[in-house]
Amino acid sequence: MTHDPFIEKISLWLDNELSPQEITELQTHLSRCPICQQSYQAMQQVDQFLHQASTVMVSPPPGFNTRFEVRLARHNAKQGRLWLGLTVLFLGTIIFAIIGAVVGGAILMGLSSAWLNWPTLYYLLGELGGIVNQMRALINLSGLFFTVAFMAMREPLFWGYVAVTIVLAATWVRVMQLLYRRAPLPAMLFA
Repeated sequence: MTHDPFIEKISLWLDNELSPQEITELQTHLSRCPICQQSYQAMQQVDQFLHQASTVMVSPPPGFNTRFEVRLARHNAKQGRLWLGLTVLFLGTIIFAIIGAVVGGAILMGLSSAWLNWPTLYYLLGELGGIVNQMRALINLSGLFFTVAFMAMREPLFWGYVAVTIVLAATWVRVMQLLYRRAPLPAMLFA
């Protein structure tokens, strides 16, 4: 005799989802079946433990969510300021190097001071600003690329693709080695 339907009905009974007629039928079966009676007692104990656990659980103190959200926002702001600071430092270093290279190159080449007049310097600074904007865009794109790459690397499917690619590449290399293996040269060619 299979007891699965009755075990399922016991679970529904403990959840108060049976009609009175089904409860009567189940009680009749439980009075005659010791296996289902044991299952009922075990499930009833688990149900009681769960009800007791729900009354013991402690809710967080008042204002916990607000304090947590404020701390999280502060942490995100600090992290953003760190990246902004590093970007400014990087761009400042590049600008300093470019200006030093331009002025040093002009001095080494012995160019006259007429070459270093204000309109020329203004134009060069404008070009330098364009380069800085392009570098900033490149840094932002690099950050986006690395963010997406790290998100992809956390997925198991990514590593599955990597493994399949390695296996296919190794198989291809081995097949090419077998196809292009050179036949030994006859000994009479060397005589």
